[in-house]
This record gives sequence, C-alpha cells and structure tokens, in this order.
Amino acid sequence: MAKKANPKSLPSASKMIENYERRVARAYTAVSELPIKQIVIGRFNPRQNFPPEEIRELAETIATHGLLQPIVVRPSGRTGKYSLVAGERRFRACKLLKHQTVPATVIEADDSEARELAAVENLHRKNLNPIEEAHAFHQLTANGATETEVAERLKISQGQVSNRMRLLKLPEAIQARVISGEILASLARDIVPYAKYPQLMRAIEKELGKPKPGQPMDREDFGLAVDRALRRNTRGISGKYWDGKAGRNVPHFQPSEEQRAQLGIVLTDAYGTNVNGDLLEAATNTKLWDKLQEAYRKEWLAKQDAKSEGKQAKGKGNKGKKKEPAKKKLTAAQQERIHAEEREKQKRQAEQFKKRLAEWRTNWRRYLVAEQIGLGMDQLGHANACRMLLCAAAAWKIDTWYSRTAPLEQALAKRVKLRGGRGNALWAGVAALQDGSDVEELTIEFLQLCFWQGDDQGPSELVPAEDVEAVAGHLGIDFAARWREEQAGPLSEAFWNLHNKDQLVKLGSELGAPVSGAKAAMVRTLLECEELPLPKELVGKKKK
Repeated sequence: MAKKANPKSLPSASKMIENYERRVARAYTAVSELPIKQIVIGRFNPRQNFPPEEIRELAETIATHGLLQPIVVRPSGRTGKYSLVAGERRFRACKLLKHQTVPATVIEADDSEARELAAVENLHRKNLNPIEEAHAFHQLTANGATETEVAERLKISQGQVSNRMRLLKLPEAIQARVISGEILASLARDIVPYAKYPQLMRAIEKELGKPKPGQPMDREDFGLAVDRALRRNTRGISGKYWDGKAGRNVPHFQPSEEQRAQLGIVLTDAYGTNVNGDLLEAATNTKLWDKLQEAYRKEWLAKQDAKSEGKQAKGKGNKGKKKEPAKKKLTAAQQERIHAEEREKQKRQAEQFKKRLAEWRTNWRRYLVAEQIGLGMDQLGHANACRMLLCAAAAWKIDTWYSRTAPLEQALAKRVKLRGGRGNALWAGVAALQDGSDVEELTIEFLQLCFWQGDDQGPSELVPAEDVEAVAGHLGIDFAARWREEQAGPLSEAFWNLHNKDQLVKLGSELGAPVSGAKAAMVRTLLECEELPLPKELVGKKKK
C-alpha cells in the first residue's frame, strides 16, 4: 500500500496549482527564441488528439498575427535539449509553418511539477475532449490533490471530476470512440462497470459495429447494442426464467458467496429491474453458471413432478408397510385394491396432463397474439390497440396490480428513456415523446409485453387465460397455418415434452410422422418435421 503524504510537508493541491501559475506567469516575462530542433515533445501532456485541420487553422492565425503566447519548456537532461511542458498545439503549428525558432519560456521543474503544470495549462482551455480531461484530472490527483480540491480550483463539480476519471478504466478502443465524438461521455460512463471483464467489452465493441468518427451514436442504438452484448454474454440470475424445454418458469439457482466471486456478478438493466427499480444481477462466467443452473434445474423439476404425480400423497398410510411376499397369492380384494390404486394414479396423471396442456395452449396463444401485435399498428389497427390497452388495464387488480405490472412499467420506462423521453415520472417521459411513430411503436411494444416478454422470459400472465383465448379469436389468428409454419415457435419443444412415449407414438401416427425409440429421440424427430398438421388436442372447441 502506498504511503500517505505528510500533510505538514505537502501544501494543498489548490495552493500548489496557484504557485505554479504564478511561477509561470513570472517566467513569461523572460522569453527566449529556441531552435525548434532542440525541443522534444513532453511525456505528460494530457492532450493526445491533434486534428490536422485545427493545427492548420492555428498555423494560419500565427502566420497572420504571430505567436501571442510562448510555449513552456524545461531542460530535458540531454545537452542542449528541452522538453515541452505546455503549448504542444502552438509548437506543432510553428513546425507546420517551417519556423526555425519558437518563442519559449524555460522553467526548472521535475517530473511531478511538469505533470501538474501540463494538466493545469490544458484544463484552462475549453477544447479538451473527455478523455484528455480525464488524463488531466488523473495527473493532478496523482500529484497528491483530491478530487474535491481539483473541482474547487477549476470551479466544477466533484462529480464531473470523478465521472471523467472513470472513463480511463475503459479499453483504448472505446476511449478512441469517445475522443472522436462517436460515443458521448455520458453513454461511455454507463459501461465502465463492465470494463474489468474483457470478454464483455469485446462483445460491446462488436455490437457497436465499425467506428464512425464524427458521427455521434444515437442513445437508443447505443443502449440496445450494450443490452444485446450483455444478454448474449451473461446470464440473468434473478427471479425465475422461462424454460422452453419444460414449458414453465423455473427459479434461478442461488449461488454462495464463493460461487458469486467465481461467477463474476455484475449489475445491469439488460434483464430489466426489480419492483423497486434496482438493477438486476447477471453472471459473466456463463459456462460455470450454465453448469450450476442445469444441475439445480433438474433437481427442482424432479421435485415438482414428484409432487404433481402424487408420489408424496398424504394420508395413504403406505409408510412403514412391509412388502407382500412375492410368491404369496393375492386375494381378490387385494387385487381389486391394486387395480383401484392404479386407476386412481392414471386418473391423476390424466388430470395433470390436461391441466398442463391447457396452460401450454394459453401460453401458445399469448405468443401468437404478441406476434400478431408485432406486425405493427397498420395491421393491428388503432381500435384494436385501444381495446387491448383497456383489457390490460382492467386486468390490473387493486391488490396485486403492482407486482404484476411493475416489470411491464420498467420495460416501457427503459424504452421511453432510450428514445429520448425526459422526466422522472413515467408520464413525463411518455408525454415528451414526439407524436407519430415513436408513440405508436412504444404502444405496440407495450402491448406485446402484456402477452409475451421474450423467448427467454416467456409468457406474461397479466391478461387472464379466458381473455387471451378471446383476443386470439378476435384477431382471427389461423392456428393451423401458424402450426404448419413453425409448429409452436419457442414453445414447440415444451409441447412434445408434455407427452409420454405412448402419447408421442400416437401423436406421430395421427400427424403422419411415425416415431419410435427413446423419448428424447422422438422429440427431436418431431421437432425437425416440417408442415405438420395441427394436432387434434390443440383444436379449440367450437362455440355453440
């Protein structure tokens, strides 16, 4: 750990800056004409970007009016050579004009003093880019100044100093885009927390596409690119997730503190926020997370299936009973009891299957309604959009509305923010949007979220099942045609997995796609079939 400076021997940073400014001001009265060949570029200039057009403009000004302010140099340690401390733009302009000498003020300064003087000189100029400002602030704090002292001296907020310096944690490729003006500093600051994960930064760079210097990136495009990178290279670990194979929501595994460290947990809004608006956690070590989650998933599903199938049935009085001897002949009463238990088991399984199939049918309709809404306002129609908004609003029960609608509100709020909506309240942001396409597109996105929250999050249960059926009918969705086109989309595998082997064989025969063998093999075969007819069990009952 670095030793703290002795407060008695080190004046305040503000005082040091004032001393250097007075010192240079006095030195400016003693100006020398130094040969340009004897001057080398200093190591501590925070300014690294020197656009050629700016240097040419400055050279034209110097050619007309002369150099109004001399450069500042110090002896470099090499005989007859000087190191540039301040005024690199003026120095480059004089070289462009092919001047042999340049007016210069020579000062005595060690590396620490030269670093601080270069930072102060540049910060007094307003045309530094955010990264150059960050380097200047860093140089001042490296010399003992606190962020608060730097802010007070330069008459800016401490937050501005801190936020600028955070940009230095970003990889050089991203910093270069900030320097060129392609990425605003305020946007770049949002991805600083991911800077210590190189794989995430590479993914973000890839999603941002090829650099386009001088073309500021749209806030919405930047936010969506970052979200895509995070969703593709991390795993959301909060709450539950939609398991397409099982066709139901499965809780996420809860890692221990040691596992959290290994998983590289970050906070992000790529997976939404919780009911309080807080960011959600995601794992950057996706391989380890997938391994842990898959083990937990199997264990959790096995327990749920055991409960559903009545393996933990109450009051049967079977615990502790000894098995009947294998060779003992069963009485008629015993045989009847066994048959009755088997019939009861089959009945429970049939009821369970019927219930799960009904849930699956409703979720498929939710998906199809969301897809139909996604065709746009022209296809949906303003009247239908209003009907659906009324239906969703009516479904918000007084006692449960917040927990059910908060994810939708947060998703909408994020979209409003990305599209430029302003204001702390959601309505303020919505009201600030431009009339026309922005409002219509957000309405479409919100209506989709009322039915389906994405293939990785599954159905939204905001609209009740009976209303989903009615909405699908009102929109005139052709279930048979959609099934032939893509089966059930992201719900296809879950549909086939609902069935046991005997049911799959029967279904295959019904649909003209005979299957046999292990269940997993039959499911894969049926998934690969194209243009299958709609199974009879999915045909809705006709109203009388």
